[in-house]
Amino acid sequence: MSINVAVIGCGGMGRGHLNGYQADPRARIVGVADLSEEAARKAASDYGVPFHTTDINALLDLPGLQAVSVVTPNHTHIDVTPMAAARGIHTLCEKPLALSVEDARKMIDAASRTKAILAVGHVLRFAPPVAEVFRMARSGELGRVVNSYVLRMGTASAFLALSWGREARTLGGLVRTLNCHEIDVLRWISGEITHVGAEMAHLMVEGIDYEDVAWMTFTFEGGALGLIGQNIVHYLGNHYYEVMGTEATVRFRTSGPITVAGRDRKSVERPTSDKVAVHEQIRCFLDSVEAGQIVAPLADGMEGLKGLAVIDAAYRSAETGMKERVVW
Repeated sequence: MSINVAVIGCGGMGRGHLNGYQADPRARIVGVADLSEEAARKAASDYGVPFHTTDINALLDLPGLQAVSVVTPNHTHIDVTPMAAARGIHTLCEKPLALSVEDARKMIDAASRTKAILAVGHVLRFAPPVAEVFRMARSGELGRVVNSYVLRMGTASAFLALSWGREARTLGGLVRTLNCHEIDVLRWISGEITHVGAEMAHLMVEGIDYEDVAWMTFTFEGGALGLIGQNIVHYLGNHYYEVMGTEATVRFRTSGPITVAGRDRKSVERPTSDKVAVHEQIRCFLDSVEAGQIVAPLADGMEGLKGLAVIDAAYRSAETGMKERVVW
């Protein structure tokens, strides 16, 4: 079965989606769009795409278009995604789904009205180490998960270089644009988050109007606890996860081997596959288009909304100084 697809947004992530579609023989890339005519033209040339435009409506009106990736600035998802949904076009929207729970709900409702798929680019579900830890959690190998944490620290030069990457009104803030990944991973492995405590500050990075350091603590259903430490003031850079269960502890990054220790406290390094997470996500999105419904582990719109609800609770906590309940 051939599936006619298009990509809106031809920057770095947009090209990642194009690579994923190009790697799947089911996909026929029929068009690309970008506000920059040069970016759209170059992507069309590089990937052998027959149609390029700066007009999103013109792209979405291509005859036979079935699915689209929305890889545009965060604040535009609320405008672009419903345009595709209104035409019944299945959509894979990059994360974060929106800049608020309310906007996410509007996007979900728009897709529901035409029975179009709305998927969210929580791509780390497809990272081989994350997928393996999820399997361990579900199989019982970890036992009952009681604690988890993530440290994600660096300088974030990629999104700071974007024209829309320095203002909260367009990016959504550091936690919303980056930690939507980690929050999704922790929710996926450890269960729903019910309460959040957070401290955030803008301490060092010039030319931005949002936090550059954030610490968040989480309470999960069942009582497990978690933590995320995030900053863009770390010149060395560090990004890793640890999940602790009653039977085993696992340490991992988003690629490469994982390290596991059981009750005997002897650590063992396990290899994981070299599959490309974005390609696996695109494959699963195309599986979903064929099935007419979301195929796991692809995140649907509601999963994106729930992650945003956790993030909203974190921002509220940073303002009030109190632990906040997650509400969606």
